[in-house]
This record gives sequence, structure tokens and C-alpha cells, in this order.
Amino acid sequence: MAATTNKARIIDETLADSKPVAPRKKLALFGALILSILIPIAVIYLKDLLKIKFSSKAEVEKEKLTDLPILGEIPLISSAEETENFAFIEHFRSLRTNLLFMLDSPEKKVILVTSSVPGEGKTFISINIAKSFGLLNKKILLIGMDIRNPQLKESFTLSSKAGLVDYLAGSEKEIENVIQKVPGCPDLDVILAGVTPPNPAELLSRDLLDQALLQLNSIYDYIIIDSAPVGAVIDTLILGRIADMTLYVCRANYTNKKVFEMLNDISDEKKLPNISLVVNAVKESLQKRYGYYGEYGRHGV
Repeated sequence: MAATTNKARIIDETLADSKPVAPRKKLALFGALILSILIPIAVIYLKDLLKIKFSSKAEVEKEKLTDLPILGEIPLISSAEETENFAFIEHFRSLRTNLLFMLDSPEKKVILVTSSVPGEGKTFISINIAKSFGLLNKKILLIGMDIRNPQLKESFTLSSKAGLVDYLAGSEKEIENVIQKVPGCPDLDVILAGVTPPNPAELLSRDLLDQALLQLNSIYDYIIIDSAPVGAVIDTLILGRIADMTLYVCRANYTNKKVFEMLNDISDEKKLPNISLVVNAVKESLQKRYGYYGEYGRHGV
């Protein structure tokens, strides 16, 4: 029993604070506040740092990706809205006006439309620019010179008659034989690409093409050329000799920012004439699309 006797004695009772020593509530709340501010900032910064695509004209200008002029933005809408959406039509009117400023003399009338890779909408832009110019009662010719991957025929109800390749290959002797009228567009004519050749670059390098453009220049007010993407093949660089200006199509949330390095090099080396940009498929706010444009659209402006 002596061995189990408690030999410890309480000399003084413990004195405890009314508040706990740890954790410190105010310090924890302050730390949580700081983290709630820093973490979103870090996430946003890393997201922008790792972002490889742009979303608007403003972003291109803010990040100074290029010094080339940007002639306009085209909103992202469904195909069903194209003929009814006032904002969409107004954007193409603005683009058309800017193009007319770039083509500052009657001798300048050939617009080469290209992009960096397929899928950015160069054919879509080419067709709508041609239609927009036609509304000015100008005689317009749209030529499909993306002869490796022709897309124009899919957008028009046209016959499968001979195209540009047939003329360049010698199957058709006169360029007029490959020109087609577009139903519903009295001022718009089209030359389709034709069959896919085994030697597209060589065909586009022939003097026969230069002679045809000289002849067509005397007939049409403006000529729109839908060419191949410059990032894929050399065909468009070959066509630079026959164009007065180049409209380079970039697609929002699709085109890689590194493309602008290639584009700047092409411009500096003057491989294409008078390059300007258009940003396609931009997501507009509902307020801008249905507020400002909707109000003016109702008044027929």
C-alpha cells in the first residue's frame, strides 16, 4: 500500500485565461482573408500566362501581338442568324468600309483572303465580303484558289462545270468559260477551284494566271480570292504577286498566339502585300448584340 501512495501534491491551483491561447481566431481569419485574395489572383495570372489563344481584338492589341491593322471583328452566331442578325450584317458593313479605305485607288481591286490553319473561317469571310461588296452595286468576282481543299462549292448552288484548275491546266482556253453566276446575287460571279490537281503550286505559278487576272480586272470592280492557309502550304505566298492587299483571318479562341510571330515575319519580309487582320467568331455580350444594335436595327439605320 505504501508503494501505491501518490507522492505528488498540488501546491497552487492552475490559473486559466478566459480565452484559449490557440488557435488565435483573429489571426486565422486574417490569414484566410489574405489567402482568399492571393489564390484567385495567382490562378488568374497562371491562367493568362498559360493561355495560348486569344479571345478578342482588344486582347491582341493589349498584348501587342502584332502591329498590323485589325480591320474588324465578326461575331460568333449560328448560320440561321446570318441573314437576320443586324449586328452580324453591321460588322461586315464596317469591315467593307475599312477595306475600301485600304484599297485607296481604282487600280487596287484584288483582295487575297487567307488564314494560318484550316477552320478559322477564311472561306466564310470571303463569301460574305463578296456579298457585302455586291450590295454596293459593284461587279464582284469570287475566285476559289484553295485548290488543294476547295470549299466554295459547298456554299453555293452551282453546277459542277469546269473551274480554275481546268483553265490553268489548259482544258479550258478562255477564262470566261469557268465563270458562274450566283443565283439571287446579280452582281456576284464565282470561279470554283475545279478538280484537285497533283501539282497545285506549279499551276498557281503559271503566267496564265497573271494574264487571266489582267483580263478580269477590266471586267470587275473587285476580285476576292479565297486562298489556302499560309501555315499549311506555300500556295498563298505564290499568289501574293497578283493581289493588292491581304486580309488575314484569325479566329477567336482558336488561333494560336504563336501564329502572330509567323505573320509578323511574313509582313516584315513583304511576302504578302498590305496585310490587315480580321478577327472571326468573337463572342459578344448580349447587351451589345441585342441592346445597341437591336435599338438601331429597329429604326432601320
